[in-house]
Amino acid sequence: MARKPKDEVKASFFSFLDILSGVIGVMSLIIVGMVVISIQTQAQILKTRGGAEMKKLPHYIECSETGIIMQPEAYRIPFDKIKSDLAVQNRLDYLTRHTEDAYLLFLVHRDGGRSYDLVKKMAEEHNLTVGKEPIPLGTEIIFTTSEGDVIEGTGMAADYRQKEEVQDDKANKEEDIIQTLPDTT
Repeated sequence: MARKPKDEVKASFFSFLDILSGVIGVMSLIIVGMVVISIQTQAQILKTRGGAEMKKLPHYIECSETGIIMQPEAYRIPFDKIKSDLAVQNRLDYLTRHTEDAYLLFLVHRDGGRSYDLVKKMAEEHNLTVGKEPIPLGTEIIFTTSEGDVIEGTGMAADYRQKEEVQDDKANKEEDIIQTLPDTT
């Protein structure tokens, strides 16, 4: 005759799995939310002067289709004047004398390849340490000091804001002119 099986205690993990799937779902929503926020802001923060932990300080040159901007001074140089401009030569000479504690970092916009190639060639003639950082289209560059203070009015983003303000002013003036014209009907 067969023995009667003993009553076995079975553990149910249903409530544990329920909690685990809830936590995973909440974490997924948080990650998606953070990604969406980071895509919408599109601000790139660059420190113009490093802290005590940095051995070399970067000197920025922003390259665009129309020329370069020496940062953080926001000194603009058109493409056809780059080779002859004294500010570029002075910056390269300074970096040549201070290669132990400074280097040149190019901030290259999508359309700035031609300017970048020209200035990079000049930097290579001075045997400088250089770096390159591609700047995505529409990204605002915020320059800060080592103390974290924002340097206003620098970079191509400031140029684009000024162009938008000028275009808005022109549109407003055209609307005013249209409104002041006498009705000839």
